[in-house]
Amino acid sequence: MKKIVFVMLMLVFLNFLFATRVAKIGQYEINLEDIQKEMKNLHDSLDVEIK
Repeated sequence: MKKIVFVMLMLVFLNFLFATRVAKIGQYEINLEDIQKEMKNLHDSLDVEIK
């Protein structure tokens, strides 16, 4: 009985770790998209100033 409880707790813990890791990776991808948009906007504004 103790083994079953221990295994269940470990599964919950590992699931939590996996979920937080996926959330962090998703956050990095969102930040990367934001940075790319900012760089494109900056590049577009520089093109306008050069002309």
